[in-house]
Amino acid sequence: MNKIIYISIIAVIAAVLIMLIIFYPFAQEENKINLGFEIRTTQLNYSASSPIQIITVITNNGNHDVVILGNQIINNSTGSYNVSIYLNGELTFNITDSNGNNVSRIGGYHGTGQPYLLKPNTNLTVIADISNYYSLSGNNSYTIQARYSSSLIPEIIDYYPEYKNKALFDGYLESNLITITVVP
Repeated sequence: MNKIIYISIIAVIAAVLIMLIIFYPFAQEENKINLGFEIRTTQLNYSASSPIQIITVITNNGNHDVVILGNQIINNSTGSYNVSIYLNGELTFNITDSNGNNVSRIGGYHGTGQPYLLKPNTNLTVIADISNYYSLSGNNSYTIQARYSSSLIPEIIDYYPEYKNKALFDGYLESNLITITVVP
């Protein structure tokens, strides 16, 4: 009789282990953070003296809330510390001219460190005036790619109890490429 009980227990344990092996990858995939990141502009041609606005969109394509780190992007080139836009994490742009030369950044970024909750199937849209941060002279074409990075340490969530037990994004995203032309 004891043999039958032991065999039954071993069979149940084996069945549970097989189910874990089969279904565990699906459970992990279900909880995976799935963010999309794209940039676009409302026009392809700009005057060198006008604002050059790039629309950045981070989309939560997953099925659960995601917490990303808050940041302010501030125009430091004039020393004014006026907040230009808000974004979560750090937003930088890789810009090359028509000769393949990298365009240097002239403004700086400062962060607040405040987290932001991005719900499933929602997005965060930010318009960045890159002419505040990069010197884009007239009569040239520029290829632009954005990079969003977030280094969210779990300890920061201790200050925001509403974000506990949420998925924390810690990494970076790269956008699509767009090309604009700047004329004098």
